Amino acid sequence: MRLNLAVYIPTDFLLESRRAKYIDPSVNIDRAGREIGIRRLMCINLLKRLESSVYSFRITIDRVRKLINGTIADIDAFTSGGSKIINTQEITDTEFDADDANTDFFEHQGKKLDIDLADMDYVSWREKLVEDSETLELLSMMIEDITPEFDRKLQTLIGIISDKIQRPFNPGNKKVLLFSAFSDYSLIGDNAG
Repeated sequence: MRLNLAVYIPTDFLLESRRAKYIDPSVNIDRAGREIGIRRLMCINLLKRLESSVYSFRITIDRVRKLINGTIADIDAFTSGGSKIINTQEITDTEFDADDANTDFFEHQGKKLDIDLADMDYVSWREKLVEDSETLELLSMMIEDITPEFDRKLQTLIGIISDKIQRPFNPGNKKVLLFSAFSDYSLIGDNAG
């Protein structure tokens, strides 16, 4: 409830006098509307990841926090005389579970928008980003101690699999087929060898 997820709604922080430069009101779902939808989907995604497993939740909050901290660094560089332009890229369907991504909402995925920080209330945006980063850091610390041996859901699954192997339904059949809505492509690369 304390997350703003402001990193997904940069157009909310545009100065009113500069809004028309970035948002076309004639479009059915404009950039601002898409950003609000993406923020809502990301909230749901975080809850789904938490429900799925502590591990998947940790990966997701770390990714979001990295994105937020990178945006804060861009704003800080701007205030120190660095680049005025930041590139905001709409989140892609790969950040969501398959059932969320299976929609035309991501039809124009990856659409980039360069925003001049001088056109934004970047001070307020940065404050919201810092709040989010701190909240995500707190969440990360809270789940840090939940290792596999203390993960009740994982231990229950291991128990079910162990029971299946010890007492198979069909004699000699110790096969287990496991489906998961969560997939992390970095795990594939790490375990490919």
